[in-house]
Amino acid sequence: MVESILGMVTPDMKNGLALRLGESLEGVQSGLGAATAAALSGLDRKSAHSRCLEQVLGLLERQAGQTIVADLPSIAPNGPTGTTAKLVNRFLPMAFSTQRHEVEAAVSHHAGLHAASGRGLLKMAAALVLAYLAKVQSADSLNVKSLGNMLRAEESNLHSYLPASLLPGAPVVPATRPARSQSARWLLPLGFAGVLLFAALVIRLLSGPDTEGPG
Repeated sequence: MVESILGMVTPDMKNGLALRLGESLEGVQSGLGAATAAALSGLDRKSAHSRCLEQVLGLLERQAGQTIVADLPSIAPNGPTGTTAKLVNRFLPMAFSTQRHEVEAAVSHHAGLHAASGRGLLKMAAALVLAYLAKVQSADSLNVKSLGNMLRAEESNLHSYLPASLLPGAPVVPATRPARSQSARWLLPLGFAGVLLFAALVIRLLSGPDTEGPG
């Protein structure tokens, strides 16, 4: 599926997307592959729940899918607009739930792009996935069961496109606290030693020899 979806992206579309995002063609191509795989992986994780896939297929009703297909050449340089923008914005929560920002960041980091570019790539990937499903639906009967089977069959192939942080079972990346705690190991003893030195000086001054002597 990923190869077929990315095959819908023409050189002109890649150039338009790169210009809009201010990125290199190589970075856009890598990021778009990761974003598309992430969208399919998100749907795959929900494929056991038929309600989600029903909602996805519902987006393609009443010629909406064909509208997205027709809009693809203009989406890359201009971003989704009109009906296509509404469909894309409805699709994104279906694929990513509340993890959309994390996925945007992972895609941008994976492809070496600016942080904001992940958002544009996810929207383009969403349009591509919907356009691909619309083409499959027009050529053959596409239903919840067949879509679920397609996603499950694609699962292993998605791993070669996904950023490492989005792979199943990927560890949570820790924050920068370890670096701070390591510096604290130096600061605490240093501060304690300073207090002891100050206390020793005070005691020495207070307990010095009596300069007056006996009368």
